[in-house]
Amino acid sequence: MFLGTLGPLAALYHCNFTTGSVNSRVALYAALIVAASGFVGRYIYSKVHLGLYGRRTDLKELLSRIEIAAPAAARAAQFVPELTRRLIDFDRAVLVPPARLWACFVLPLRLAVLTRLEYWRLMAFARRELRTEALRSVRLQLHGPSLERITREYIRNHLRQVRRVAEFVAYQRLFALWHVVHRPFFAILVIAAVIHVIAVHSY
Repeated sequence: MFLGTLGPLAALYHCNFTTGSVNSRVALYAALIVAASGFVGRYIYSKVHLGLYGRRTDLKELLSRIEIAAPAAARAAQFVPELTRRLIDFDRAVLVPPARLWACFVLPLRLAVLTRLEYWRLMAFARRELRTEALRSVRLQLHGPSLERITREYIRNHLRQVRRVAEFVAYQRLFALWHVVHRPFFAILVIAAVIHVIAVHSY
């Protein structure tokens, strides 16, 4: 990553920020494209790999993270049973793999909007239900703020993990596409650089 950034920068200074022959222009533009593509690829890579050593994330592993901590889930479901059903309905709606390539590009932004809207809707619903139940339960009146905080974390964590899983398939497809685009430009860069060096020293 360091060399991929330093190399094009050195090439810019080497050509004094001007373009020369056709071959040198090809080498320079290829270097800049490869560097820009590398930043994009590194971002996508971070979405499909986890851990310090780049351990590849498995979809089953991500799906398992949707499981809510038992105490929080039990307490939230006890007082707001409808909440679990609404979360399941939302999961089914968003955990659908994108059918087209364009959908992969827009999916992260779309999910960012959908999950935030759903969070506000679910929290408004949960607050109404908790207030209604508090009118019939002294215990809930005493522990209302604590239970609302637990419910808020329950919803936030669940939606965050669902969004992560929903994005995973899209980023996997984009990462495969990135390899297809990145490698030819890298090959062009190497060939053009070799020709440039030979031409300079020969002529």
